[in-house]
Parts: sequence; structure tokens; C-alpha cells
Amino acid sequence: MLTAVAACAGQAPTSAPAQPSAQSTTDTAAPPETPTVAATATRTPRPTPSPTPAVATIRVDPNVAYQTMDGIGAASYCFPYASDVGWDWDAVRYVFDELDIAYVRLAPWLAWWETANDNDDPYTINWDGFGTVHDIINHHDVPYTQFLHERGIELSLGVWDFGAAAWCDTCVDWLASGKPRHIEPTLYPEMGESIAAYILHMQNNGVPIPVAEVQNEPDIEAGIKYPSPEALRDAGRALLDVLDHYDLEEVMLHAPNLHSPTDNVRWIEAWLEDEVLRERTVAVSYHTWWSQDPKAYDAIWQAAERYGKPVWATEVGFHDTGTAINPHTWRTSWNYAKSHYRAIAWSHATRTYIWTLLGNDAAVGKDGERYPMFYVLKHFANYVPAGSVLLDSQADDHRLLPLVFRRPDGRYTAIVLNDNRAERTFTLPGDWRALELTTTSESAYEVQGDPAQVNGDDGVTVTLPPLSLVSLVLE
Repeated sequence: MLTAVAACAGQAPTSAPAQPSAQSTTDTAAPPETPTVAATATRTPRPTPSPTPAVATIRVDPNVAYQTMDGIGAASYCFPYASDVGWDWDAVRYVFDELDIAYVRLAPWLAWWETANDNDDPYTINWDGFGTVHDIINHHDVPYTQFLHERGIELSLGVWDFGAAAWCDTCVDWLASGKPRHIEPTLYPEMGESIAAYILHMQNNGVPIPVAEVQNEPDIEAGIKYPSPEALRDAGRALLDVLDHYDLEEVMLHAPNLHSPTDNVRWIEAWLEDEVLRERTVAVSYHTWWSQDPKAYDAIWQAAERYGKPVWATEVGFHDTGTAINPHTWRTSWNYAKSHYRAIAWSHATRTYIWTLLGNDAAVGKDGERYPMFYVLKHFANYVPAGSVLLDSQADDHRLLPLVFRRPDGRYTAIVLNDNRAERTFTLPGDWRALELTTTSESAYEVQGDPAQVNGDDGVTVTLPPLSLVSLVLE
């Protein structure tokens, strides 16, 4: 993620907006404003649309199954673990107890990793050439990844601005140059060495990192820009060559990892048409920013299907343009909920990584404040365990967005978003029975419902507040 208003990994920390106090599950806020539309005179009567049913129906076809989920994950900065930049680790570590996070994409400050070239040979690592200005990686990344690894959380390496710290007065940008900032092809092996050295360093500290990437959002200047899909492909080949040289043949890549669902296909095809890259690519990756076009998401899925690859949404964020990420607001949080829906339902992603869990733009505050975005994430992380299979589901109200999963324990999860600016009732007809349900809205972030109140002779019936979501465990 890179915007003028949101700090990204590898950039100097920015001051965060004023944070609200911790919210309880019954905190209230002003309801969303309902826009007023003035009546317009016309000589020709408008056709009367079909009435929306008073109670919407969501139908599930268990015989139509899509992707198997790997659970739900997050992108995360490392510096909160060290209680750096004003963060209190003891106050925020609870997120890993309250959320079932299956995997984390690290957002390290790689700019401090190799601030000057260790030597002129990318196939010989000079370990004295790393962490020479500030030993950030050993201070932040090593202990944080050890903590995550001990909890069984799979790690992948996110690659942002690296080669030199932009806010380091004594450093020279030795790896990349120009505007937009880019790496010359002759230096691709040096890029590969820097990434390989990081992974080796983690392994030497007991932390495996099985997945890496060439670059975060390579189609824009999110630190470093690649001018074409072919340039990214060539960089990927160079990275694999260096990884293999250092006996890291088991490390897989995801790609192309673009900033938006728009215009992904040509990048995907250029990457996966290369036989070596195709063999070492674990998933087609992209970010959900700025787009709510179902055709763009579907195109990613179709392209991945042609090459037999799953889809990962390596950053899940909102689609609004020109606005800041404000995790403590319902507007941002609701956008994130819909972005999860789009990633899972439209691109059939098997992994979704929320941007972010800890650090800049995080779901919680520096002192442990639970923002509404935290509760939105909780619906997906705690109700979609690894091994859950997405089933076909349809609602007769297009503003009800259902996701229904068959879980590995034989039960089912239904997550339903009410995108209406009014209260909405829906039913799951048939023999469904709710065992538990949780609702999140702008006025109440976590309401545990009584299954007896929603179970009936004709199925399960739930009434949702405006712009809210509910998660149900069903049998």
C-alpha cells in the first residue's frame, strides 16, 4: 500500500492521527448519514421496479464448491514488538490470543538491512555489511518472527524500499536510482542477495520463511518500480538464481503482487509463462486497493486457473480513493469488510492478508485500543479456519453479501454483510440451525446473539443493522 496519506513499510514513520479511547462492545457512534435525493419531475412515468422482499433469502448450494481457504492472515510491521515508535508491545500482544491468525506477511524496514553494498559479488555474502547503521532487523524482526513462529504462524517476506534508508543522512542509494526509483537489470542479482541474506539470517535464528516476493506493488513506485511485466519476470528469475545458490531451493514466490486488481492479467501471464517461475510460484498475488470492479477480480482468478495456481490477496484494504486509512472509523472498517468479501467471492482467494495488524494503519492502537477494524477482522479470522471450503451462495437482495463455508469440523460458517443503509432481515431456509452468531455494526462492535432467537421451523432468520455484518456457525 502506498498513498500520500498512509505510511508504508520501508518509509520513515509518520505521526499517527489522534486515537480514540478503547471501545467496549456496546460503544455507540453517530449512525451513518442517509443521503437525501430530491424528487425530479418527468413527463414519462418511470417503470416500477420489482419490490424488494420484506425478508431476503440466501440460498446455499453445497454441491457447488470453490476454493479451500488457508485460514485468514495479516500484514504486520515488526517494530511494535520492540515497543518502538510509541507502541506498547505488552498492550497489543493480545491480538494473537483473540484472533486466529494463520499467516503473516512481514513488513520489515529493509531499508536498514543493507544500507551499502556488502561487496561486489552477490554470490558471496559479507555478513559484516548488514545492519551497519542501525541494527533494526536484529532488534525488531528476529524476536518478532521468533514469537510468531513459536505460535505456528507461517511467515512470508514482504519487500519494500531497500538498498538504502531514504531518511539516513549518511547512506547512499546504491541499489536503485532514478525517478521513478528502479533497479538496473545488472543489479538484479544484488537485489536477490539482499533478500536471500535476510531469509538466511532468519533461518540462522530458528525462523523459516518459506515464501518471498520480488517487490511490493511493482507496478507503482512503492519504493521501487519495475517498468514492465517482463522486467519483473527477469528480476524474479534473478532472485531464484540467487536463492538457489544459497541452498534456498524450498523458498517459493508469489507474484505479481500489484497494487490493485486492475490490469493484472498481462503481469500474471508474463510471469507464469516462464517455466522456471511457474514451478516456483506458490500463488498469484494482488492487492485489493481502489477497485470494486468484479470483472477485474474475476480476471485474476481466471488467469490463475489457467496456470493451476491459487490466488492470494496479499493486502486487503478499501476501494475509496483520496481518503486516509482510519482504522478507528466505521467507514474504513466497513470498506475492509467488503474488500474481504470481494477477495474471497470474486477472485476466489485462498488467503487474505489484512493491511495491517500491527504498525502503521493497524487494526489496533499503540496502547491496545481495539478499533472497529479489529472486530471486522475477527469475523473472518475466527470463523474461517484453514480447510474451510467456499460454497455457492446467492441472496435475492444484491446489497446482502453472503459467504458460506463448509468447515473441516463438518459445520458451516456464514458471514453476511448488509450493505443497505437500512435494517435488513434475511433467512437461510431449510434445515439450518445456528449454533452461535456475532454481529458487528457502527453502534455495537461485538454483539453475541442467542441462537434460539434466530432458529425457527423454516430455517435461520437474522435481522441486521445498517452497514453491518454477522458471522454464524451453522449445522
